[in-house]
Amino acid sequence: AMEGSGVYATSVSGDIVRLDAASGGQVWRVNAGEKLSGGVGAGPNLVLVGTPKGMVLAYDQNGKPLWKSKVSSEVLSAPKVSGGIVVVRAGDSRIFGLNAADGKRKWVYERVTPTLSLRSSAGVVIDGGMVYAGFAGGKLIAIRLEDGKVKWEASVAQPKGATEIERIADITSLPVVDGSLVYAVAYQGKIAGID
Repeated sequence: AMEGSGVYATSVSGDIVRLDAASGGQVWRVNAGEKLSGGVGAGPNLVLVGTPKGMVLAYDQNGKPLWKSKVSSEVLSAPKVSGGIVVVRAGDSRIFGLNAADGKRKWVYERVTPTLSLRSSAGVVIDGGMVYAGFAGGKLIAIRLEDGKVKWEASVAQPKGATEIERIADITSLPVVDGSLVYAVAYQGKIAGID
């Protein structure tokens, strides 16, 4: 992740490093003391990582620990931060909105998943006060960042076929926001641009 003059990276073994964007030189390195998953997210004076045990760890841009917060399951994608809210997607398809100042839960979004779905590390995209995320079953949703309320839900692909495997229509990549359109791609190749 990149924020200001810093580039942040992590390793599965728990290392978090800040590099200088101009020179590539290491500014600092800390170890979280546990394994990390899903990559690193960064925002104004905030460096965020997740763990396989569902912990979200926040550091300041000097590598000092700020807070820890527990979510429902493994963090498979990099946490995002915008507007004072940290958005974390857990492995069980729940999306959490945490207070960026102290890690306290502000909201949670959850939905029922189909019997068979793909394990996906797709996270969320935040743009214009909205959180966009794709789900199993071919659904794309827009959630308001401030309170976690669903603004809309759209179908990118409809599950079809005789077997559970044929009916997989999961959105397994990040949505792409381009102006007034949000694009999403489902597992079986369907692409949609949604207003």
